[in-house]
Amino acid sequence: MSWFQPIPSTSLRLLNDWADPNGSIIDVGAGVSTLVDSHLIGGWQDVTVLDISGAALAKVRHRLGAGPHSVGYVAIASQAINPDGILLLATFGADGPTQCLGLPANRYNPEELAILFDDEFTLEYSQIEDHTTPSGAKQSFAWVVLRHK
Repeated sequence: MSWFQPIPSTSLRLLNDWADPNGSIIDVGAGVSTLVDSHLIGGWQDVTVLDISGAALAKVRHRLGAGPHSVGYVAIASQAINPDGILLLATFGADGPTQCLGLPANRYNPEELAILFDDEFTLEYSQIEDHTTPSGAKQSFAWVVLRHK
């Protein structure tokens, strides 16, 4: 590795000064850069990482977590919740709907949520709930109570 900065301050400054947060960013030749982490935490929605090295991309994927934008949820929760504070999270359960309002939906069981948040939070409690929609359909939800480490 010939270039790495734990905090890519010049890139962050230039992008924050010149780019639209509602626009797209592509980090070409990203390696294991933390630029994507910083922008997802900052609320940017369309951040792409591109590198020829599959090993580098695998490290970034592992660092960011399994789901799309999962780093944003974990990082924002970590910053917003004090140590020993509680995060209550509900999401579609593993057998919940595959779409919501016509968009693809992520589905999780409580164990997957615990793993996703494991670096920053400890699972305190979990449950599955079958919710009945106004139309009478059943939707599975996974609930977790996580404590910030």
